[in-house]
Amino acid sequence: MLLSNIKENFERKVIIKIVKKINISPKFITLFSIVLMLIASLFILNKNLQIAALFVLLSGFFDILDGSLAKIKKCTTNFGVFFDRFSDRISDTLLIGSIILTGYVDILLGIVLLSLVLISSYESAVLEFLLKTNIGEKISWRGIRLTIFIFGLLFNYIYYAAIAVTIISFYCFIERFYIAIKKLL
Repeated sequence: MLLSNIKENFERKVIIKIVKKINISPKFITLFSIVLMLIASLFILNKNLQIAALFVLLSGFFDILDGSLAKIKKCTTNFGVFFDRFSDRISDTLLIGSIILTGYVDILLGIVLLSLVLISSYESAVLEFLLKTNIGEKISWRGIRLTIFIFGLLFNYIYYAAIAVTIISFYCFIERFYIAIKKLL
């Protein structure tokens, strides 16, 4: 609940002011967010971690911006919702994959981390479909995961960031599974 309140306040005070002045398609902003994460991944692969952190931050910012723009301009579509979620998984895979490839985390931890992120997202999508509710926004931890990785990149604590994000992702996996048991049985 606290996380969604922080996100709503940020959207209301910052994002809405920016979005009202933009005349670009939300899908373009979503695509731009992926490109920014690809650039971040390339900087990680080249071990330019502070610059990578900046691009992860920018990617996350544009990820928030696309959905806000679609809502404010009243141009949300089913494809837009799909593309936003899909782009988040591409970005997650790029970020975690580059961290694995550079050896900042061992392969087993990286695979467990990536699997938990993807599976918990899948759980959320299925729950939203079956329960006809937008449960993903209420229990999303993506912003927290990205923030942890940004600090890990900035201060060269990527391994510890990966451990923290793995724990959070495991929590998300359990939380969503619990919701499934509670609501679907």
